[in-house]
Amino acid sequence: MDTTEPLKHEDTQDKMDPAVGASGDDGDSLGTAAPDSPMGKQAPGDGPSSEASEGTQDPEDEYTDILGNKTLLKKVLTAGTGPRPNMQERVKIILLQEMPELGTTLPEQTLEFVLGQGDVAQALDLAVALMNIGEKAQVISGYQYMYGEVGMPPDVPAKTNFKLTVTLLEKKKERGNYYFRRKEFERSINSYSFALKVLEPENLRKEGADNLQKALEFRAIVQCNNSAAFFKLEAYEPARKAAEESIKLLASHTKAYIRLGQAQEKLGNADKAIVAYKKALEQDATNKWLHSELSRLTKVNHNKKKDQREMYSKMFWGSNPPDMSNSGKAKPSKAEPVNWLKLGGLGFIGFILTGLASFGIQRYLNQS
Repeated sequence: MDTTEPLKHEDTQDKMDPAVGASGDDGDSLGTAAPDSPMGKQAPGDGPSSEASEGTQDPEDEYTDILGNKTLLKKVLTAGTGPRPNMQERVKIILLQEMPELGTTLPEQTLEFVLGQGDVAQALDLAVALMNIGEKAQVISGYQYMYGEVGMPPDVPAKTNFKLTVTLLEKKKERGNYYFRRKEFERSINSYSFALKVLEPENLRKEGADNLQKALEFRAIVQCNNSAAFFKLEAYEPARKAAEESIKLLASHTKAYIRLGQAQEKLGNADKAIVAYKKALEQDATNKWLHSELSRLTKVNHNKKKDQREMYSKMFWGSNPPDMSNSGKAKPSKAEPVNWLKLGGLGFIGFILTGLASFGIQRYLNQS
């Protein structure tokens, strides 16, 4: 059977909690065939027959072979109507654990855990990732995807296979938001970065068009949250870039424009911040905070530009700049009256000089 050690052992937790597994280190990797298959030891009617794997069973009763080696199987009992959870999102489930070989059923319980972080049995991590919100599924799991080779004495014997009935109730936001609320911004950025890697376009090529669009929209939300975390750390340039990436993916995302505006203002780009806030108002015209912030920033920007004009005016004109009132135009100075006496005197002097010059030229010509 293809198995791995599913869990980290926590002595403080209930030993029957599926979030607590065997503490041995001898588990096989996922690619190793195991000696026992959970299908070979189950009670009659608890799982698919050998014919089912050949496709002869009713399609509604078919199991999904999660790992491709019949060691972890999943069958939908009640279809879900919501989306699938993403890695690093917190999920809430109802779980019923059965041990068919022993004829034992453990008490039903409600669990919350972060998907993909190894907080619970690996069977749950793998199966829940393939469920939709509201879905109820049956999971047949090999022993090492649950409590391992040593089991959990005295309640779970060694190498005990399980049949699980899982109902996915809801999913919550990625782990990054948890750290953000705790003001652990560096850790939230790390978590968001992990989610962005999972949501890289090349990793989503096999998804259908609808799922791909949903994934890209979720990536936009993660980028927006990433921008907020960078902003809290006063890393305004990365905050700006993350907000812009979010807008590229989801142009109608109001919060992304707000994050962009906040970052641009801190970077000294008030005009660009105003543009971003106006874009946000196009998406949410009744947002009172946005209206207030835009009004504040517009006034600040106006006063800043006025101060700049006064500074440049002093640099050019000195302490006595021209009067630029009256719609920005300088008042024309009053024309002085024409002094005809001065003009006449200048004309007479010019006439005398011209006559003397002519007399001198004529005399020079006669002598030659």
